[in-house]
Amino acid sequence: GGAHTCARLGDATVRCWGADGAGELGDGTAGGLSPSPVIVAGLTGAVSVSSGAGHSCAVVTGGVVKCWGSNRFGQLGNGTTASSASPVRVTGITGAVAVSAGDSSTCALLAGGAVKCWGDGRFGQLGNRVTARSPVPVAVGSA
Repeated sequence: GGAHTCARLGDATVRCWGADGAGELGDGTAGGLSPSPVIVAGLTGAVSVSSGAGHSCAVVTGGVVKCWGSNRFGQLGNGTTASSASPVRVTGITGAVAVSAGDSSTCALLAGGAVKCWGDGRFGQLGNRVTARSPVPVAVGSA
C-alpha cells in the first residue's frame, strides 16, 4: 500500500499496519496510525489480500471480494464514494480468484478468466474503453 501494509495469515485472517487516515487498517477506526498489525474487523476466510495507496481488498472464501479504506473514487466497489473503516462487499463480484488494488482503482480476476475493475478511470485504468470513474465493477474490454 501507500503508507499501510496488509498480510493474510495462516488462519485466513488479515492484519494491517501503518497509516489509517481513511480506515485503511480495516479495524473499524480511522485516523492516526498503528506500527503494529491490527486484525481487519469481521474478515474471515481470506484467500488473498492486496493493498493500494489508501485502500485494501481481499478475496474471501466463495470468491467474494471485500474492500476497506479510502473510497474517494469508488475504489471499494460498493456503489458509493464513502470511505469505510471496515470491509464492505464489492457489488456483483463472485468467483474471484485474485484481486489487485492500485492507487485509486481495483481489479479482480474471475474464475472464468474475465477481469472486472472499479474506481478511478480518468486515465483509462478500468480497461473499459472510457475515461470515467465507476464505483461498481465494469468488465475490462467492454464499452
